[in-house]
Amino acid sequence: MNTRLPTTNGTAHFWADPSRTLLKCIEISERLYYKLKETKIPIQINDYYRNLFHQCGEFLSYSGGSTIPSNMEKIDIYYKIPIYSLAHNIQIKSPTINSQIVMKSFDEGSYANIFKYKDPFYNKHFIVKKAKKDLNSKEIERFKLEYETLKSLSSPYIAEVFTYDDDKNQYVMEYMNWNLHKFILTKNTTLSAGVRKKIVYQIFKAFEYIHSKSLLHRDISPNNILLNDYEDALVVKVSDFGLVKLEDSQLTALDTDFKGRFNDPALKHVGFKNYAIHHEIYALTYVVYFVMTGKTTIKRTSNESLNQFIDAGLNHDFALRPKTVNELKNLFKEII
Repeated sequence: MNTRLPTTNGTAHFWADPSRTLLKCIEISERLYYKLKETKIPIQINDYYRNLFHQCGEFLSYSGGSTIPSNMEKIDIYYKIPIYSLAHNIQIKSPTINSQIVMKSFDEGSYANIFKYKDPFYNKHFIVKKAKKDLNSKEIERFKLEYETLKSLSSPYIAEVFTYDDDKNQYVMEYMNWNLHKFILTKNTTLSAGVRKKIVYQIFKAFEYIHSKSLLHRDISPNNILLNDYEDALVVKVSDFGLVKLEDSQLTALDTDFKGRFNDPALKHVGFKNYAIHHEIYALTYVVYFVMTGKTTIKRTSNESLNQFIDAGLNHDFALRPKTVNELKNLFKEII
């Protein structure tokens, strides 16, 4: 791919066969990471490669070749830097008993490292989100704002948080079995339409509640929607409010770059600071399509009623999109 880079202000075509090969390599690498991170020897992906995988995954395609986006530089290849390394464990004091608990590295976000531990008092798992050490004061404030926003919400469809440690800039939250992305991809061949619809209705419930609080999530994706898979039910909860848009808040991130496959492409032109409800409707529609089909690339389906729902929620004319989550939900009810 480096032979097609840099793209400066234009784009470049990357041929179909090497596109497929590179995409398969990335998917195998990420699958290995998810398989091993829950073992006794948890691993982590080097930050450089993690960011590179994400960047390439945004435009690589299995069919017809790929369009390399503009302003992409040549990729530096570091032969002596391993893709994987052992994840570092950290220790904390249990909030319930006076003992040391070892926490395993679980995941990583833009602002935080995420750890998982089992509390011996409650005999259940919890998650700790710990702000990265290189954050500036404004970013730390925004990280704490995410906690305070979650703490202020009370809904069975919103991830629950518990305590914030100002000294360590970290907070404890509930542990969920899955994120939506991994759940759908793992179980896609066995999920019935009925189960998929139940998941969608819970997602609608979550965002009806969020919007009722005059909030816009602004980072809607299957990775930020969590699930608990109980013996008799699936429970959906929304998390990751790091980009939440609050009314009259000086901490709302207005200069955030457009990112993510599920965001409205129109944001590239209007700017993320102008994010509004119709952009949230677009992202929700895209997530519903993913739940119902298991696919992340929008294509016409054999279900015309589903196609009509997608056409409405992704309409290029903002005025023709549903105005609220309730309107979107009513359209979804029409799907046969």
